[in-house]
Amino acid sequence: MLDLIVMIVAKAATDAPASNPMTPVAAASAIAGTLVFLALGILVAYASYQRKKENDWHVAEWHRAEADSMKKREREERDLAH
Repeated sequence: MLDLIVMIVAKAATDAPASNPMTPVAAASAIAGTLVFLALGILVAYASYQRKKENDWHVAEWHRAEADSMKKREREERDLAH
């Protein structure tokens, strides 16, 4: 059985066609595809960054408003206590 597998593999190795180099059109196509993929990745990363930045601003604004509200409430309570 092992001899049969070795024979099949050896036959496939000797009958393998010679490797052909990529044609210039195929190389250009591969490079263009890579560049498009890279550009889309950059756009997605930038959009994600902008979304995170905007969300961080809204969270910071909410915390600032909460802090102002708490200060106002504490000031009113302190004024009523006096």
